[in-house]
Amino acid sequence: MAAAVERGPAERLQFLDAVRGFALLLMIVNHTGRWWQDGAMGWPRYNLIYGSMVVGAPLFLFLVGFCLPLSFARRPDAGRAGVVTKFLSRGIRLVLASWLLNFLIFRDEPFWEGGVLQTIGLGIILSLPPMLALHRRGSRAALVAIALGAYALFSVSYAQVLAWLPAHPVIGRTFLFEFAPWPWISLVWIGLALGWTWFALSSIAFGGRLLRFGATAEALEREPERQTGPRPRAAVR
Repeated sequence: MAAAVERGPAERLQFLDAVRGFALLLMIVNHTGRWWQDGAMGWPRYNLIYGSMVVGAPLFLFLVGFCLPLSFARRPDAGRAGVVTKFLSRGIRLVLASWLLNFLIFRDEPFWEGGVLQTIGLGIILSLPPMLALHRRGSRAALVAIALGAYALFSVSYAQVLAWLPAHPVIGRTFLFEFAPWPWISLVWIGLALGWTWFALSSIAFGGRLLRFGATAEALEREPERQTGPRPRAAVR
């Protein structure tokens, strides 16, 4: 019998760290490029600043959702209360950090103005409800469908949203500015569904880590036996 592959709680998934590092480098280039380049807005400056933005920030938002199930797998005994506390505290800290950044750096703008950090924080918070149901059959496909629908709805409603914004400047600058929660949380939800699927398919490599909140993989395997009796097993010669 082959030994189960174990991973220590502090072990990193190097391919995820590499992709996250690439996304962070693009975001650093985007946020600093306008200061270390020539001040003239030519095509090289334009392509670097906006090219790094349209790749780096969406990729990072996708990875936020993709990594959420994996981060919880390191605390398989936390239970539902621990998951709720972890998600809410992490999301709230990021929203507060975005407000602090605005207050310290962008003094000519309202501190509550939205941005990518605020969207990441809200994305984590709003990923909690679907996360509690992702172990159910069809839930991941449904979440991807909802995310794509929300993005498509924003696309077809774009003109109406623009016309609505001048009369609602506070709501607009809080929730519809830069990488606004609508539609960009759709990327977090898609990443969440795909990350959960990847983790479920790779759970053997994690030594049977968590597949559902409050239940380990071994417990889920025993559920059919409690309901219908032991499953027949093939003889090994």
